[in-house]
Amino acid sequence: MRSSIMESKESLQNQFEKERQDIYKVLKKLFLAKMEGATDKEYAYNHYKNVLFEKNYSLPHNTIFFEELKTVFNHFRKIDLKNAIQQTLKSLPTIRKHSDKAQNQAFCVSYENPNFDVYELPLYYQNGINNDDCSLDDLMEQEHKLSALSEQGIIKILAIYQATQELLIDVEKFYVLESKDELSPSNHKYQFTRSQIVIMAHYIFEMAGIDRSKIDVTTCAEILHCMTGIPYDKIANSEIYKKMLKPFSNSSPKKTLEDLKLVRSYLAKLNNQTILDSIDKQITKMSK
Repeated sequence: MRSSIMESKESLQNQFEKERQDIYKVLKKLFLAKMEGATDKEYAYNHYKNVLFEKNYSLPHNTIFFEELKTVFNHFRKIDLKNAIQQTLKSLPTIRKHSDKAQNQAFCVSYENPNFDVYELPLYYQNGINNDDCSLDDLMEQEHKLSALSEQGIIKILAIYQATQELLIDVEKFYVLESKDELSPSNHKYQFTRSQIVIMAHYIFEMAGIDRSKIDVTTCAEILHCMTGIPYDKIANSEIYKKMLKPFSNSSPKKTLEDLKLVRSYLAKLNNQTILDSIDKQITKMSK
């Protein structure tokens, strides 16, 4: 009997982990694909971070059921990670009770006065109506459906929630925006823009005696993505690939000159006069 209970706990936890991992991969891939096709990267970054992770449409935000479910789940993850799913599911009767109470309160308020004051409703309903343009009917319908969900349905919701929370943190690591500002060399002491990375790579390849004209740009771009850790969905759509096609035509002449001088300042430390002469030749050409 005890063995059967243990197997049941592990099965629920395994289901959650598999769902979480699958959803994480799908959302991450979707985010990167959207970013690659975006014109304004900074705007797109904030937009897709919001709609895919912060306010994912698959999650029933602003419902009493979901908000309490999150609170309970996060509590058990912090004190008993291995049994967090099992402990959360045990709390469902209490969560359902609070959800039903909220529905009854909302129904009474709206039934007694069709022109009710939104502030008479439960707090999460107020937020949904005031901030997210939800209707009371929609919120109550969501609440009702959540209360009727099976354990598998609850696990799916928790898996989506956990994946989005992890991605909110990880997105800062696996996608770094290139600033549009004209930054000085001191700002780039620890991180180059993609244009600067490409120019640096151009001269490192040259220093290594590699003839770029005989190597597919795809190969060069893949090597740079591997070295920098910058992710991509399709290599031909990546910024690195596009910039590798024309290393000195990705920014304004003024900005490219600044990038060349910055790259030169780093490569000068290698004491390779041939490469420095090559960079100086490009600088002179672009200064005309």
